[in-house]
Amino acid sequence: MMHGGNARDLESEYARVMDDALETLRWARLHQHDPKASESLRELQTRLGYLAQSMSWRADGSEAEAESALGVAQGRSFREQYSIRQMWEEMWWSH
Repeated sequence: MMHGGNARDLESEYARVMDDALETLRWARLHQHDPKASESLRELQTRLGYLAQSMSWRADGSEAEAESALGVAQGRSFREQYSIRQMWEEMWWSH
């Protein structure tokens, strides 16, 4: 189960992803004839899918999976997330 502080952190990260999604939608609405609009909406679709999965895993108590899916929703690749996690672990064990 998640601790209260971590749950609030995830909620604020979820809110950021949703705010970014709203900004993307606003931009796409103003630029409907721009080829980049459809590309942005497809990327947004993927990110929202990962956000939904993160929220589902969080509800099931799967914190690590929820954080991983959230990372993708925020635009970080699995490789980047792995590198960050590895860096933090190395820093942690070096003390």
